[in-house]
Amino acid sequence: MGTHKNVKSLKRDGVLLILFDLVILAVSIEQAQGFIFTAPTLKSIVLEFIVYMIINIWWAMDSKNWITDGRRRRFIWSYILFEVAILLGIGLLTIISQFAAASVLVYMLVLYCIFGVWLIMRYI
Repeated sequence: MGTHKNVKSLKRDGVLLILFDLVILAVSIEQAQGFIFTAPTLKSIVLEFIVYMIINIWWAMDSKNWITDGRRRRFIWSYILFEVAILLGIGLLTIISQFAAASVLVYMLVLYCIFGVWLIMRYI
């Protein structure tokens, strides 16, 4: 019963993470008043996604008690590391004033997060 309860809470947390992604994107689009973000908007997006990454890493570390399959754990960690790489790319493009490219990476990160959370919920 404990494992079933944990998987159920994982799926609930996944839905909440998807909603968090969508709220970040909606607020960012509203702040920028368009689909190309400005420097202050990109900086706030990076800070919001850092909080999102901390939640993901905390969840992955906590899940070691009930996800015992090594392949699944490697999949989750590789998913999180690729998110971090995209986030670093957004930060770098923001620093060098490439706002259009950083905006594209933001949309790619949101889609990747939504797809990844859906895939993790389906995979586990």
